[in-house]
Amino acid sequence: MLEIDRLGHAYAGHTALSGVSLRIADGELVSIVGPSGCGKSTLLRCVAGLVRPTQGRVLLDGTPVSGIPVGLAVVFQDYSRSLMPWLSVRDNVMLPLRRQGTKQRRREAALAALDAVGLADAAGRYPWQLSGGMQQRVAIARALARRPTLMLMDEPFGSVDAQTREDLEDLVLRVRGTGMTILLVTHDIDESVYVGDRVVVLGGTPGTVLADLPVRLPVRGDQITTRELPEFVHLRAEVGRLVRGRAPAPAD
Repeated sequence: MLEIDRLGHAYAGHTALSGVSLRIADGELVSIVGPSGCGKSTLLRCVAGLVRPTQGRVLLDGTPVSGIPVGLAVVFQDYSRSLMPWLSVRDNVMLPLRRQGTKQRRREAALAALDAVGLADAAGRYPWQLSGGMQQRVAIARALARRPTLMLMDEPFGSVDAQTREDLEDLVLRVRGTGMTILLVTHDIDESVYVGDRVVVLGGTPGTVLADLPVRLPVRGDQITTRELPEFVHLRAEVGRLVRGRAPAPAD
């Protein structure tokens, strides 16, 4: 569904990415993790068509990305800047639908998306009347309302408290069942393993792919049960060593 082919990007004399190649299947949720400055956000901008890479290419359903693709939705870290404070929650969610169908259809799509994230009762309120976690739910609902085929999430939970972060991680796992493909950038190693089907570790300067690790958990239960699984603990440690530039642990 998404192919990143030998991608590289340089700006202002600095090379941010070099030779990054990934293939992501339809419906996958892929976590991208790595130290600060390894090019994670630059990679997302190239996939989103916001930045034209200086090397390589990005293909979506076999078509090279040369602008912002149809069917793309983006959820940013700073929900306070991504929502319009003078618009109601419902109108914020309707905003990207303004050229699609009738107003009644747009309203129905917005309310369905808000219901999916548990905010149907907040449709008439304003973003400044909501908690940070609820505002980020609104941002996710706005992305879902477009029924995207590809959702990019750039540190989407970095500005909320730990409990809210876990709630939002579970929300993403619930809504991903609509068939969309998700590429999620995070600094949180536990989060990358908890939500991902795969964890891609970037590192180095310029950024390259250090590892592409499948997440094979026997069962994905609640937050505590999942994080106690030996498979989770082992993979979390392996990702942590890679992010910190340490050699992998020897095989048993």
